[in-house]
Amino acid sequence: MTSNLFYQSRQRRPEVERAEGVYIWGKNGQRYIDGSSGAMVSNIGHSNPRVLAAMKAQMDSATFAYRLHFENKPAEDLAAAIAQRMPEGLNKVFFVSGGSEAMESCIKFARQWAVAAGQGSRWKVISRFPSYHGSTLGALALTGYGPLTDAFGPMYKAMPKIPAPTCYLDRDNLTDHDRGLKYAEMLRGEIIEQGSDTVLAFAMEPVGGASTGALVAPDSYYARIREICDEFGILLIMDEVMSGVGRTGRFMASEHWNIRPDLVAVSKGFGAGYVPLGAMIADEGMVETVLDAGGFAHGHTYAGNPLACSAGLAVLVEIDRMELLSNTRAMGDVLMAGLHDLMARHRFIGDVRGKGLLTAFELVSDRDTMAPLPKELRAFERFVEICYERNLITYSRRTRGGVEGDHFLVCPPMIVTEPQIGDILNILDDSLRVLARDCGLEGLNMARKIILTCAVTGSIHTPTMSPHLPVTPDQIAASAIEAAEAGASILHLHARDPETGQPSSDIGVFRQFLPRIRDATDAVINLTTGGSSQMSIEQRLSAPAELAPEMCSLNMGSINFGLFPMKDRYSDWTHAWEEPFLENTRDVVFKNTFQDIETVFRMLGDAGGARFEFECYDVGHIQTVAFYLRQKRIKAPIFLQFVMGVLGGIDASPHSLMYMKDTADRLLGDSYQFSVLAAGRQQMPLGTMGVILGGNVRVGLEDSLMIAPGELAVSNAQQVTKIRTVLETLGHQIATPDEARAMLALKGADKVGF
Repeated sequence: MTSNLFYQSRQRRPEVERAEGVYIWGKNGQRYIDGSSGAMVSNIGHSNPRVLAAMKAQMDSATFAYRLHFENKPAEDLAAAIAQRMPEGLNKVFFVSGGSEAMESCIKFARQWAVAAGQGSRWKVISRFPSYHGSTLGALALTGYGPLTDAFGPMYKAMPKIPAPTCYLDRDNLTDHDRGLKYAEMLRGEIIEQGSDTVLAFAMEPVGGASTGALVAPDSYYARIREICDEFGILLIMDEVMSGVGRTGRFMASEHWNIRPDLVAVSKGFGAGYVPLGAMIADEGMVETVLDAGGFAHGHTYAGNPLACSAGLAVLVEIDRMELLSNTRAMGDVLMAGLHDLMARHRFIGDVRGKGLLTAFELVSDRDTMAPLPKELRAFERFVEICYERNLITYSRRTRGGVEGDHFLVCPPMIVTEPQIGDILNILDDSLRVLARDCGLEGLNMARKIILTCAVTGSIHTPTMSPHLPVTPDQIAASAIEAAEAGASILHLHARDPETGQPSSDIGVFRQFLPRIRDATDAVINLTTGGSSQMSIEQRLSAPAELAPEMCSLNMGSINFGLFPMKDRYSDWTHAWEEPFLENTRDVVFKNTFQDIETVFRMLGDAGGARFEFECYDVGHIQTVAFYLRQKRIKAPIFLQFVMGVLGGIDASPHSLMYMKDTADRLLGDSYQFSVLAAGRQQMPLGTMGVILGGNVRVGLEDSLMIAPGELAVSNAQQVTKIRTVLETLGHQIATPDEARAMLALKGADKVGF
C-alpha cells in the first residue's frame, strides 16, 4: 500500500491497532514490548485510563484557548504542580509542544535575560560533543551529532563545544573522581578561550540521551560544572527533555547530584505520549527581569493548550499515585543488573550505563581499546531490526558523534515489572546471539578476562605463623594497595585487633584502612560477612551493614571449620589468644543457617546494594545457591567461590574441583561464574586448574602463607604476581577492576559508605 506520508526514510512498519501498559499491538496480529517507551516518551505506559478520562473531561469543556485571550485552569494547575517539584526559585513555567521548542525557548530566553540585565556581550552557549538538543536551528547549533547537523551548518551560527564526559573510553590512571574533574575543567578552559564576557550559558543533559546513550558522568563532574558556571556568571541550562519527569528515578535527573540549574527544558515523558507537551522552567528573578524589560519575544500557538495541560497534570498525578519514582529506581536496578549479565555473556558489549530506567549498552570490537565495531556493519540498525522481529522495540544511535559506534537505549515505561524486564532481557540476549552470528562478532578479540581476587589477611592464620601477615590497619592498607597494584581485581578484606592480631568486627578498625585503600586503588572492595567462626551473626554483619561495600563474602551454609591441627606446628606463641582460638575450632560449628543467609541478603543486598562472593565449602552449598536462585532471591550473574581444603569442607584436589564445577553446571546452568580458593599448598595449582576450566582465581595470605613449598610469602602482592605470571604465560588476561565490576554487575565504587 502506498502512503502520502514521509519521514526520515522509506522504511515501513505495521499499522498500530492498540496499546496498553508496556505493550503495543499491530494490525499484523503481533504484540510488541515497548522497550524504549517509543522515543523515551511513554513514561507511564500506554492508555492509562485516568489520563484518558482527564482528557475526555477537558474535551467536554474547552480544547483550545489562546493565551493572549484567556487563561485556563489546567495550565495554571500544571505550572503550580511543576513548581512544587523544582528547587526553590525555579517556579516559572513556559509551556511548549516538544523538546526542540523547549530548548529553543531556553536559548532565546537566556539571551533576552542577558540583554535585559545589561550583559549584552554574552551570546555564546557552550555545549558538548556528542550531544543532541533538538532539531530547530537554534537547538541544532548546540547539537554535536554530524548526521543531523552537517547539512544545516551554513544556516546557523555554530556554538562552541567541549568533549562529553565519556570516561568509559579513557585508558588513563585517573580515578573516576579525577576524571570527572578533568572533563569539568574543559568547560573552564573553553570559557577562557572564548572570552568569559561573551559566554552566555552552558547546556548539558545530566544523563545523556540519544547521542551519548544514557551517559552518566562521575559525581565530581556535576558540582564542579555548577561552580565553574558561578565563577564566570554564566547560566546552566539543563536539558531534561529525556531524563526528566521521573525517567531516572528522580523527578529531574539533576536531583541525583543536588544541582540547581538556571533554566530547565522538559518534554517527552512530560506529556508521556498522550499529547505533545513540553516546558521551559525558569528562575523567577530572571523572568521578572525579562518582563520588566518589555516581555519575552517568543511564543508558540499551542503554548499552554488546556487539553495538553490537562493530560500533563494527569500524568503527574499518576506518577505520584503509582509511586513510579520508587518503581523506576527498583526496576532500574533490576534492568542494570540484567544488562551487566548480558555484558558478561557477550564480549562485544563494551559498556553498560545509565540511571533508573534510562539505560544503554554499547557494542565494541575490542574491550581493551574500546574500538567500535566496523561502521560498515551498521550494527545500530541491524540489531534494532533483529529485536523488532522478536517483538521488542529498542532505540539506537551512533555513539561517536553519529559517525561510528553503536549503542542501544533500553528504556521501558516506568510501570514496568520485573517479569517484563526478564522478557526484555531474554529477547536482547537472543538478539545479541543472532547479531554475533550474522556479523561474525565471535572472532573479534573475545578473550575471556580472569577475575583475580586477593584475600589480604583473613581470620584463619595467626600472627605467630608468619611475620608477613598484615595485622594493623597500616599493614592491611599497605598490603592491599600493593596487591591491587600487582593486578588484583578484587580485595577481600577482614579486620584484626591492631594490638593482638585477633579477628575483629570493630567498624572503627575497618574505617582506619578502607578509605586509604579506596583512595589509592580502583580495586573492588569485598568485605567479609564471615569474620571468624567464633563471632555471632550480629558481630559479623555490623561493619559491612554500615559500610555498604560493592561486594560481600557469604558462606552458603554451616560447617565444621577445623583449624585445630595447625596448632601442633607451633610452640612459642606471640599472643596468648592464638592457641586456644585454634583449639576451640574442634568443638565449633561455623554457623550460617538459612535464616542467617537471608538476614545477609536483607541487610547487605536489599538495603546496601551489595552483591556476593558466594563461598561454597562443599557441594551442598551450591545446592543452597540454586535454591535461592529458583526463589528469585538472588539474580545472575552469580559469583561462586569454591573454597577447598578447609577441614570440614571439601578437600583440595582436582577430582573435587571437577565435582564442584559439574554440580554448579548442573544446578546453575549459565547463570554463574566461579572462582577457586584452594587453601594451603594447593593454592597455585588448583587456582590455575580452575582458570583452565573456565573460572577465576583467589589468592592471598588469608588462604595460604606460602609462595612455594617451605617458603613463606613475603606479601600478598608476591602471590598475586606469581599467579598472574602463570596465567599470562598461558595466554590469559587479568580483568581490570572496572571489567570485574561489569562482569559481576556491581553497583560501583562511588556508592559505598566509606
